[in-house]
This record gives sequence, C-alpha cells and structure tokens, in this order.
Amino acid sequence: SMIFNERLIGGSILTNARKNITSFLAYWFVLSLFSTASAGNLVLQESFSDKEREGTVVLSSLNENGTFIFNQNRSLELFAPASTFKILNTLIALEEGIIDSEGTEFIWDGTIYENRNWNRNHTLRSAFQVSCVWCFQVIASNIGENVYREYLEKLDYGKFGKNFDLINFRLNGELKISAQNQIQVLERLVKQDQVFSESVYEKFKGVMRTKFTPEYEMYSKTGWDGKVSWFVGFVISEKDIWLFAANIDAQDMGEVMKDEDVTLMQHVIKNVLQERGII
Repeated sequence: SMIFNERLIGGSILTNARKNITSFLAYWFVLSLFSTASAGNLVLQESFSDKEREGTVVLSSLNENGTFIFNQNRSLELFAPASTFKILNTLIALEEGIIDSEGTEFIWDGTIYENRNWNRNHTLRSAFQVSCVWCFQVIASNIGENVYREYLEKLDYGKFGKNFDLINFRLNGELKISAQNQIQVLERLVKQDQVFSESVYEKFKGVMRTKFTPEYEMYSKTGWDGKVSWFVGFVISEKDIWLFAANIDAQDMGEVMKDEDVTLMQHVIKNVLQERGII
C-alpha cells in the first residue's frame, strides 16, 4: 500500500527497469525539464549561476515520467540533513511510542530563543512546522543513539560515522545525506515501507502536510545547518506523486531566504513544479 493513496488514480509504480534509467535517458529528461526558457528555469539559472552558490534540484515521479536532475554531481554530494531529518525523527519517535501525534505537548521552559516561534509550548505538528529545535532535542534524548543507528541502517539513510552527538548529529556532519538519497528514502516512506507501522504513517500525514488544495497536497520540510539550505518533500496529485529534494550553499539567513516567509529553495521548487504543471 501507499501512503495517501486515496489521491492516486492508478497507483502504479516504476518497475526496476524504469527506475534504473540509462544515462542517455536521464540526460534527455534533464534537458526536457531544464533547457527551455521559462519562469521556472530562469529561477534555476538565477539561483545557481553564481559559482559561490552551488546547488541541486532532484524531481522524481512515482509513475512513468522519470527522474529530473539539475546538477548531477551536486545531487550525489553528502551534506548534513539539518531539520529535514525531522521527517525521520518524527516517524521513529511515533513508532517507538515516545510521542503521540495528538496527545504530546512540549512544555517551554522559558528560555528565550532567537527564533520567536520556539518561545512557547508546542504540539508535535507545530514543533515540526516551525522546526522547534528544543522540542526535537527532547525527542532525541529519549530515542538514543542505538535506536537511531538501527533505523538509519534499515532505511539506508545517509552516511554516519563512529562519533554520534545525540543532540547535534544531524547538524555537525556526523550524519550526511545526498539529495538523491533523500529521494530514495522519501520513496520508501511514501510507499509505506514496513520499517514503520501503518498507524504511524497515518499519524504522520497530519504532521508533515504543509498545503492542501483540491488539486494537490504537499508534504515538505526545510532545513539549514549554517552552510547548506535544504527543501525536501513530495506532492500528491490525482495522477501522480512527485518527490523533490533541493539544496544550495547558504552561509547566512540572507542567503537562505527568498522573502520573509519563503526560503530560496521553496521558491525554486514551487516554480519547477509549476513549470511541469504539477501544481
């Protein structure tokens, strides 16, 4: 079964042969997505034209429209997942019974954080949506290193070393992942990999969903470790599910953000999805 499969018409998935597309086909698909003059492509050109700001976009269909990659080499590079790891973090915590999607409340201890959104009590959904660091530090302390390692291995998530700072491993480089690996993990989650129970996936839907319209639903997460800005997730329409992962070099918040409430990577993905007629 698939997560959120009520929005699928066919529900078909790629065969191994289609998934393992040849280099020629991959190149052709990339050209078809990124070579024409359009608003979406102009955004990409403007965002990544500066050599100091290298980045990548990976867009993959679960039906028969292939995988599209901007900057193949970058898409294979490993970076700290930052807050995009909250996707897996939340699933693990739900599966282990550490938190509940509805009953859990994180009680703020009065510490003043630079991000004002963190300076209050949180539900699981609100903590996820505003990337409440202290909330997920509470979760991490209850999960523990051994459990994290177990799930990372089961899901083939990224690369992690011998050192494991329980509070900061997703930020300090002890755990790293590529954009293509983000897509692979997201695909397993969308298809409800048996690593997690069906009830956990059902609970997680309401936590991760960022947009709901009659035409599509979006489930996504931003992330930034002080060096690289991420935006990952998937869009469900009536005809298909599209997975996306994008990152770009960003040394400060000015380079992370496009506008006050929108990151540059959110802006790029929105335009690419619009370019393809997905949203």
